[in-house]
Amino acid sequence: MLAVLMFSAAVPGSELNAQVSYEITEKSCEAEINLESVIALDSLLADFGFGADANVDTLMKFMAESRLSHKGWRVKKLEKNRIVLLNYWTDQQSEIQGERKHTLNDAIWLVEEALLGRGIPTTSAAFGVNTFKKKPTIIQLPDGRTRFYLDKRGDQAYLSGTFNDWSTGGMRMTRVDSGWIADLNLRPGSYEYKFILDGYWMEDPGNSNRIRNEHWTWNSVCVVPNHEFKLAGYSKARKVILAGTFNGWNERDLKMTKTDRGWEVPVYLADGTYEYKYIVDGEWITDPGNPKVRHDGDGNVNSILELGESIDFVLKGFDDAKEVFLTGDFDGWRGGAILLERKEDRWEIPYVLGPGNYGYKFVVDGQWITDPDNPLQFGEEDYQNSLVVVQPNHEFFLEGFEEAKEVRLSGNFNMWADPGYQMEKVEGGWKMPLFMPVGKHLYKFQVDGHWILDPNGLREPNEHGTDNSMLWIKADDIYLR
Repeated sequence: MLAVLMFSAAVPGSELNAQVSYEITEKSCEAEINLESVIALDSLLADFGFGADANVDTLMKFMAESRLSHKGWRVKKLEKNRIVLLNYWTDQQSEIQGERKHTLNDAIWLVEEALLGRGIPTTSAAFGVNTFKKKPTIIQLPDGRTRFYLDKRGDQAYLSGTFNDWSTGGMRMTRVDSGWIADLNLRPGSYEYKFILDGYWMEDPGNSNRIRNEHWTWNSVCVVPNHEFKLAGYSKARKVILAGTFNGWNERDLKMTKTDRGWEVPVYLADGTYEYKYIVDGEWITDPGNPKVRHDGDGNVNSILELGESIDFVLKGFDDAKEVFLTGDFDGWRGGAILLERKEDRWEIPYVLGPGNYGYKFVVDGQWITDPDNPLQFGEEDYQNSLVVVQPNHEFFLEGFEEAKEVRLSGNFNMWADPGYQMEKVEGGWKMPLFMPVGKHLYKFQVDGHWILDPNGLREPNEHGTDNSMLWIKADDIYLR
C-alpha cells in the first residue's frame, strides 16, 4: 500500500510544509520526508529551540541520531533535503499501539512524532547535586562561573548541552596541560551536557551523575548550586547523610563532605518549601542551626527550608473549629502536616511555593473542603480541588462564547482533568492565567461540557484521530553570555 499525506505546522513568523509519503506492508513501514518545499526552515528550527545557528543539516542530524531510534525508526537514506525512514513492526511497537491494527494513521503518528518533536519533556529539575567518580570535573569558580574539565588528550574538544541548544561547534574548549576546560556563566539549575572530542560525542568520564536520553544513550548532568546545607560539629562522626522531601527521603545517596567546621553539601533547589533531616551515623536529627521545624502529621518533626516568596492561605470563619490544616500537591496531600494559625475571624498560614499550578484543600477538624473564597477550581464532587497559580507566565484566552455557562481548560499540564480548570468570564471571552514550563503543551477547551479546539491556536493530530491545540513556551536565555 502506498499513500501520500501533506501536512503543515505553523509557527508565528515561519511555516513548515513537508511532503511525507508512506509505503506500508504487514511487516514494515517506509516513510520518505521531502523537505524541499520548506519555507523559512531555519526560523522554524530556532523557534522550536534548536538554536539560532540551526539549519537543515541540524535537523537531519538530529532526526538521524535521536528521536527516531527509540521509536524503532532507522534512517535508510539521508540527503540534504530528503530523509527515508524504515520501521519494522515489532512486539514492542504493537504494545505501544495497543490492540489497534497498524494503519496509515499509525505511521503518520509515528513519523510526525519524530519530525515535530511530540513527547519532548517540558519540566525542569527541582533538585540536583553533583557526584563524581574521583576528583570533580565541574568546579564553581570564585567569580561565579562554572568550569567543565575533560581529562582526555586530543586535537580538538567542544562542550555541548542544554545550555547552548546542543550546538556542535559554538563552544570550543581550551587546552590545558592535563586536558581541556570551558568556563560558562550559568544560572543555578540542572543542565545536561556532553563533550565532543575530535568529532566523537562522549559523556563526562569523571561524572557519576547522568541521565538516559531519547536515543537510549547517556547525557552527563551538571548542577549549578544555589544552596549549601551545613551541619556544624560532629567531628567524630564517620558518615553524615542529608535526606528530605527533595530527594524522596533517600537514606543513602546524598553524602555530606567533612570539613574543618563540620559537614556540608552544595545543592540546587528550585523555589519552594522543603522538609529535611541529617542522618549522623544512622541517627536522624533535625538541623541544630535551623530553628524552623514542622510536624509531618505522622509523629515526626522535620527541619524546614523555604526558598522564594510566600503566599498567604486564608480560610475565613470556622470560629468553632479546633484545628485547620492546608494540604495539596505541594505536600503530597498528607492532610495533617501544615497547620494554620487561628486569628480573630480567620485561619491563615504563609507558605512558600515555586512557580507552578497547585491543587489544594483545607482540612477542618478532619473534613476536607475547597477554599470557599477561591473561584478557581477543577475536578468534581469529592475530587474537586481549589487551584492556586504562582507566577503565571501565559494567559489562555477563548474569544466569544458569551452565552456559555462555564468554560474549562484541560491538557497534558493537568492530566487532562475532566472537568478542567475553570476559566474566568471577561469582556470578549474567557481567560485563564497559568504557569507553563518551557516546551510544548497540548490542550483543549470545555464549553458547557463540549470539548473544542482553540480557534486561534496551533494544532497537531492525536492518537484518537482528532486534533489537540498546541502551545510552545520558548526557553529563557539560560546561558548568560
